[in-house]
Amino acid sequence: MNQSTHQTNFIFIGLNSLLEAIICLLPGLILGSSLKWYSGTVFLLFLYLWLSKAFINLLREAFKNHADLTNQLLAFKLAIATILIFLLFFKLGFNFTLIVILYELYQMLVRLNFNKFLVHTQYTFMMSFFNGFVFNCLVLALAKNKFEFHYFYLFTFAFLVALSTITTKQLYDYNGSWNKKWTILFKLISFLATIGLLFWQSHTGYISDWLFYALAILLVVVLFCLKLIVNPKKREMALHLSSIILLIIYYVYH
Repeated sequence: MNQSTHQTNFIFIGLNSLLEAIICLLPGLILGSSLKWYSGTVFLLFLYLWLSKAFINLLREAFKNHADLTNQLLAFKLAIATILIFLLFFKLGFNFTLIVILYELYQMLVRLNFNKFLVHTQYTFMMSFFNGFVFNCLVLALAKNKFEFHYFYLFTFAFLVALSTITTKQLYDYNGSWNKKWTILFKLISFLATIGLLFWQSHTGYISDWLFYALAILLVVVLFCLKLIVNPKKREMALHLSSIILLIIYYVYH
């Protein structure tokens, strides 16, 4: 499969999944926070997962020689299912930071059972991006009928921590056409943006000065320690665990 076809498939799958997410959420957005909304969301979620499974089986038959396309689609399907589950948690009154912590725990479970999910390693970065940044912010903005900036801050913080600790090899494998120098620059910008985000929140008074310094120092320590872990699976598990610890500190003391 050439590069242009590969890119077109990614765009198509992304738009398709976004449309499906909006369609799944429409009944809940119309009905509001009620028993009908909860039961309707759960029903739609199970129906969505069942249809997705049937659709993926059809894809496997149709694209026997293009397993990467099936893996891409499955990654996005998992992302949408995750969003619907966490939206349900949010409507049930869970604190937003706790939902992010649950999300990190979910990512750890996915990593422990990686082969069962049939998601190719090179799509982990893209799946995490859509899960933790774009779709979640969009869905929560729709659910609340307004965009509250602290949702954006929190997911940006979690995403940038993950992005700045991802290895250069993982970024390079994700897209072989990327230059390694650019990936290192990309990581550096992400790390500085993470510190910058914390500094901005400290400056605006959303978090205290001591919490800013504590999180910034912990982030540097985490980055250093992760470099000492050679095994990629253990390194990724350590990343999610450290993200959970940072988010718990953020939740308790902000």
